[in-house]
Amino acid sequence: MIFGITNVGNIPGSETAQIYIRDEKSRLTRPEKELVAFEKVTLDADETKHVRIQLDKNAVGYYDTSVGRWVAEVGVFNVLVGASAEDIR
Repeated sequence: MIFGITNVGNIPGSETAQIYIRDEKSRLTRPEKELVAFEKVTLDADETKHVRIQLDKNAVGYYDTSVGRWVAEVGVFNVLVGASAEDIR
């Protein structure tokens, strides 16, 4: 996935972009958002950078104790990007 981050301020700064997955329908109860990746980006004032993060099947998987292995179910997953779980953009 590719997304942009812009420093809208007047001084250099950093942001840690956090990538969350939301499983629309899972056979097990799962959290509303699961952190699967993050990337710290340093930006000059008024600078935009494009960030590329590769997600694979492990990003949507979970360990299923009933079968004793990692499972990646077929389904619909939302990818959410934000500064934190409470600040999804």
